[in-house]
Amino acid sequence: MNSNRAISPLQAAMLRSTLAGKLGENVEQVEIDFSSCVSMDQVASAWTSTVARTAALRMGFVIHDGDPSGSISLEVGVPFQIEQTIPDSWSAWLARDRVDPLPLNGGLPWRAVIFPQARKLIWTFHHALLDGRSITKILASFQAGLTGSGGRENLELAVAPSPHPDEIRAAETFHRAAFAPLEGFSIEFPMDQATVPAQVHRCLGREIVAGIASAAVGMEVTVATLLTWAWGQAVATAAGADAVAVGQ
Repeated sequence: MNSNRAISPLQAAMLRSTLAGKLGENVEQVEIDFSSCVSMDQVASAWTSTVARTAALRMGFVIHDGDPSGSISLEVGVPFQIEQTIPDSWSAWLARDRVDPLPLNGGLPWRAVIFPQARKLIWTFHHALLDGRSITKILASFQAGLTGSGGRENLELAVAPSPHPDEIRAAETFHRAAFAPLEGFSIEFPMDQATVPAQVHRCLGREIVAGIASAAVGMEVTVATLLTWAWGQAVATAAGADAVAVGQ
């Protein structure tokens, strides 16, 4: 095993939720059905090579006294299970699989099950391990290995560089300008009633929504990712905090 690496506050929050007994809430499942022209030996081989090329799939978490403290690199044996029996109910099997605990402390926080008779692969993993963009990259790598096409490069762990002071100043200038039109805007909260939850709606308008979608494409992220980031900036600005952790 390699040395301990830091994890983000959001990863730690997801892990704490699961450790507190909320099984299945932060678990993701990918279910893949294969056509008859794909052999299950190809599936097993492509998945094995994908795991070998993907650093995140060889990573586990470190938990001390019930608190997530980092991640480590692990050795991976056979990266899948073979299940010959087809379940009577797939929905029931998937539901059980989501709450079947993953080894979060020092183990691989994912599992893959191949059903040869059903021509199916089910990949289950803890959401603290991967974000949405990483999932699509891994699946694209798996497909490339399955079809023998290009794009089978190694997928290493991203390392976020520390921002340069000039970048921080530029971000502050941008956000001051972005929030300037809202300085005089006051949200009127509806009366709090025991039987009716309070709700506040603000319509951004088509022009702003189109701009967000365009910016997301340019940054190669999803719109949801960009909105979550923007909401985090808004919360930090309103609270006067240096940092916030926002989930969706």
